Amino acid sequence: MREKHIHNAIVLALDPEFFIQYMEESSGRTTDNKSYHSSLKGFVLTPNSNIQFSYPWSSNPEDGSIALHCIQDIITYNSWWRFSTYDFMQELKAADANPAFAAHLLYIDSPGGEVFGLNEAHNIIKSLTKPVFALVESRCCSAAYYLASAADKIYVTSPLSTVGSIGCMATLCDSREYWEKMGFKDIDIYATKSIRKNKTYMDALDGKVKDYITKVLDPAMALFEANVKGSRPNVDESVFEGDSYYAEEALELGLIDGVKSIEEVAEKLMDQVNNLALSSQLSNLI
Repeated sequence: MREKHIHNAIVLALDPEFFIQYMEESSGRTTDNKSYHSSLKGFVLTPNSNIQFSYPWSSNPEDGSIALHCIQDIITYNSWWRFSTYDFMQELKAADANPAFAAHLLYIDSPGGEVFGLNEAHNIIKSLTKPVFALVESRCCSAAYYLASAADKIYVTSPLSTVGSIGCMATLCDSREYWEKMGFKDIDIYATKSIRKNKTYMDALDGKVKDYITKVLDPAMALFEANVKGSRPNVDESVFEGDSYYAEEALELGLIDGVKSIEEVAEKLMDQVNNLALSSQLSNLI
């Protein structure tokens, strides 16, 4: 049985350079999200460090540890084998409610992905009661930056870390001619009053994209922009044109807060935890 035409497209906040990777479902990974994250390397601290990381789903995290949230590869809303924004939101809330965790670290290496769920995840990050930093490895683009922007601070590990690609896009596939050559032709029948059902999508397939841009992409982009500006009010207006930047330019444009190693970021994060605890103690004495 052949697939029918899909009259809705997923709106993506995805760096265009990595769109082929998204379409090809690169690497054929079949493990679940948590197993994949457990194999990640690069965030292990030097042996003399007394700072501990634990995953949000750890059964026995050490007291005072940092909850490690890994945002890797293509972002989806609800997938069992790619990064899932839905699972991420549950993990954020669980870690924040767990007294063993002192802070959160978003460890990011992602070109972006699906728009749906990002606004809600952004709001949850903003509402966390414990400090949250973001640390970017290779790239933090589009949907990944949407999530990172909600953190208290954003750092990158290398001068060549890539940040930005703030924008929304959709790619529609018109397979009608192919199926007609194969001897199949769809006949779509609509109720009398359903004059606009699927019209925006079908018009876009026929090259009339104005409605799709104004009704689907522009509202998603407006929300993306508003959330970034709300979290990082000093960001330069030019970043919303969709370009990506290495660390030095990203810093100048207000997208990040500096270049630091995982050890340095962990220490700054725990310093913030200690400062907040001290402030709280002083407030109780007054």
